[in-house]
Amino acid sequence: MKKALLSILVLLSIIVSQSVSSQTVEIDNGINFLLTSQDPEGSWGDLNSSTDSLPATTEVIKTLTLLGETGTGHQNAITWLSGQSLSTTDQLASRIIALSSPGPDLDVLLSYIDELYSAWGGIDGYDVNNVDTVLGLQALKAVNSTDWNIIGSAIGYLLNTQNTDGGWGLTKGLESNIYVTSLISISLQHFSHIFSLTNPISQATDYLLNHQNSDGGFGESSSTVFETAVAFEALLASGSDTDAACNSAINYLQSNQAVNGSWNDDPYSTALALRALYLDEYPPVNPVLGTITGSVVDKQTGLPLSGVTVSLTGPNNRTLDTEADGVFVFNYLASGSYHLEFTLDGYASLSTNRMGSFGSMCSTR
Repeated sequence: MKKALLSILVLLSIIVSQSVSSQTVEIDNGINFLLTSQDPEGSWGDLNSSTDSLPATTEVIKTLTLLGETGTGHQNAITWLSGQSLSTTDQLASRIIALSSPGPDLDVLLSYIDELYSAWGGIDGYDVNNVDTVLGLQALKAVNSTDWNIIGSAIGYLLNTQNTDGGWGLTKGLESNIYVTSLISISLQHFSHIFSLTNPISQATDYLLNHQNSDGGFGESSSTVFETAVAFEALLASGSDTDAACNSAINYLQSNQAVNGSWNDDPYSTALALRALYLDEYPPVNPVLGTITGSVVDKQTGLPLSGVTVSLTGPNNRTLDTEADGVFVFNYLASGSYHLEFTLDGYASLSTNRMGSFGSMCSTR
């Protein structure tokens, strides 16, 4: 005999970054360069080497997603990236981040963790290092992982490798550099609402500010586009008084854009520079681009429901299951309209495009 009908009350708090009605000429020109320089198979870079093409293609996908340029070029790039045979930590993590999808990559990535250090190396058994570890962390963030044991331990490894000058090198004891410091600072800021990271982030910010070049750019010997772009993103999101430094970095990027819209005719540098220009125009909030979060409870008992599959479709497509407390969180979403569908065995599915409070799902159990 069927039990009385139950319902799931879904309450959503939604904050999505503002829609962009127009973009700057610099951004439009940069997008045009990327879309017209895409290889026929969907990638950017050397057609004969997926390894060489991968960094540029993953960064371009991330940039096009952020800018809402999700047309044919974007879809072709995703198809190309999804079809690549990848094996190293940086490759797997980069694909997870670009696609915001765990797929089989996540299991392989997690198998590479060095249990002694709770950090990542290139592949299973390789020496751990800061770059692979921070990319692993960013991959977990991209899929909204709540494995706080792994996340917390990996963050602890990074904190233990921070140099006294506030920066990071490739591994503990190596000289700090702009690129690694910026990547780690950005990643730590993503988790600053969970862990106490104010001091290491502040020290990293000071390191970056102390290493800005006279031309407004960042670089180890002379300024480079890619280092300036990642340093800008780290400073922008730090919450510190970095307006002057950020403005100088943007001026450097703008002054180095070529007539064809690119930076150095390089898709990788162009993607990073475009992201910096966009974030300067439409800064994220601490540093979330957009968040959809909510909880699912049984309306009759008031108890949270775990294991409810929540499918999000729109500018970003993701799927996750509610945690034990019924909570779900989709972070770092591009602006736009989203469709949500909630399913749980024994309950009628609920789907909606509305933002705010939703109706109920009925159980037949």
